[in-house]
Amino acid sequence: MAKRKKRFDSLTYVKRLVSAGAKRREAEVQARAMAELDEDLVHRGELYLVRDELRRDMTELRTELKRDMTDLRQELNHDMNDLRQELNHDMNNLRTELNHDMTDLKFGLHRDMKELRNQLVMQLGGLMVLLVGAVGSLMTFMR
Repeated sequence: MAKRKKRFDSLTYVKRLVSAGAKRREAEVQARAMAELDEDLVHRGELYLVRDELRRDMTELRTELKRDMTDLRQELNHDMNDLRQELNHDMNNLRTELNHDMTDLKFGLHRDMKELRNQLVMQLGGLMVLLVGAVGSLMTFMR
């Protein structure tokens, strides 16, 4: 903060009081009290300086916040893109595994169906032989 100029001139004040009829000692005491009071008072010019300094600080903070927000947004977008790529990679791997599993299941199912068909054909063949034998026996018996 800029240092303010001294506005109260105690020597001039003492001279005025003495010329107005006050005792020199009393005028000096009063001038010192006035000077101390003047030091303690906040003057309008000082308030303007503080206001201007606060405005500059707020502008700097606003600029820093915007920069930080932009940096954070970029960092978050980068992280989200990384996560998106990682998820896509994992999903593709999972899809590939599921496709392999489905292919294995289809081949297993086809193999099992073929085996069941073969067993059914063999059992039907065995039943046919029995049936032909039974019909032949019946025919022989009926003659």
